[in-house]
Amino acid sequence: MEKVISIKPEEKEIFYGSSIDIDIFISSLSSLSLFGERKFILVKESNKIKTAIKKTISQYLSTPKETCYLIFINPEKIRKDEFQKDEIIKEIARSGDVVEFKQLSETECIKFVREEFSSRGKNISLNEIETFLELTGNNLFDIKNEMEKLILFVGAKKEITLEDIYNCSGLTKQETIYKLSDAIISCDTKTAILIFNNLLNSGIEISHILMSINRTLQQLLTANILSNMNFSKEEILKKLKMSMYFGNQLIEKSKKFKREEILKKIDIVYRMELGIKSGKLERHDFNLFISDLCRD
Repeated sequence: MEKVISIKPEEKEIFYGSSIDIDIFISSLSSLSLFGERKFILVKESNKIKTAIKKTISQYLSTPKETCYLIFINPEKIRKDEFQKDEIIKEIARSGDVVEFKQLSETECIKFVREEFSSRGKNISLNEIETFLELTGNNLFDIKNEMEKLILFVGAKKEITLEDIYNCSGLTKQETIYKLSDAIISCDTKTAILIFNNLLNSGIEISHILMSINRTLQQLLTANILSNMNFSKEEILKKLKMSMYFGNQLIEKSKKFKREEILKKIDIVYRMELGIKSGKLERHDFNLFISDLCRD
């Protein structure tokens, strides 16, 4: 890998599976490097390579030339049967390496964030890390991008706080979605409609907003059920996989609802999704649904 990284930019080529020109691709594979031992050729979205040209590529892979480093990236999970059925994957497995890069677990994400911030001279507590990850998700690319923004945002400060995380511009939209869900749970119709329309105007897809609302309502339902079963807060937080900051608020608010009331809200979101997919709902109808969600 170190050899690949050291290759000069002019000796690196990128192809995309959905639009690969087989003649240019094979020519590039066969040509010699002008600046070093080998070139570096990357094929992104290899899962989209057309069946018609897979045989040609697999034939090359069966007797590869040592003129380049060739890497295929498949963003989808590879099934076991594909190692026998897919011609390209079969040849790569035979003459090279097939490596699965799994997403980091929650524990691994926490460790990664803590160590990365520490290496940059920043201190951050477990509660802040969990809140940060709730806003970013567990995609390593997104985590690193948001960490860079947060480090620039806090400047010379050594300690990263919840306020820093919320005020960092890169996280504002996602945090606003949390505020929308909170307004709905708090039955604050005016605030919910205002935030909802601001989110739409900022370019966030309605499907993403509804997905976030539905996830929060499902968590609210789980917290309500477990609270009524006398589970401890620690046990409920573990089930919800939420940080202490958000989780404790949700648990307290869940106690104000009956299970049927939460199920009714979930049904409203479901009907709204169906209406949008069927084309029966227009944007001017959305506020009525938000109002329904906010009713006690």
